[in-house]
Amino acid sequence: MIKRVHEQVSVIASYDASTQLASPRRIQWRGQVYVITHVGSRIPLRRGRRLVHLFNAYAGRLPLVLELDTESLSWMLEEIDDGWGPPPSPTPPGGEQSPHYC
Repeated sequence: MIKRVHEQVSVIASYDASTQLASPRRIQWRGQVYVITHVGSRIPLRRGRRLVHLFNAYAGRLPLVLELDTESLSWMLEEIDDGWGPPPSPTPPGGEQSPHYC
């Protein structure tokens, strides 16, 4: 289940001059270190006069969204997927449905 976090995190990032891309490599959140294994999309956004960059990344199989504020150079963990799906919806007694076949 995706959880909104919106907490500051410590980040180790790198910059590749040939691709001109910055990428987070490790984050520390709540005393735990997460190694970023893949960065998917990088999305620049304006929030008022501030330019921020959102990074959709993975720490192993754990999806997360990081935000870099280009004015303060601070990083926020915006969202994280805890690996648990949404809770199953209860089926009322007698509410089971038989499968439909073509």
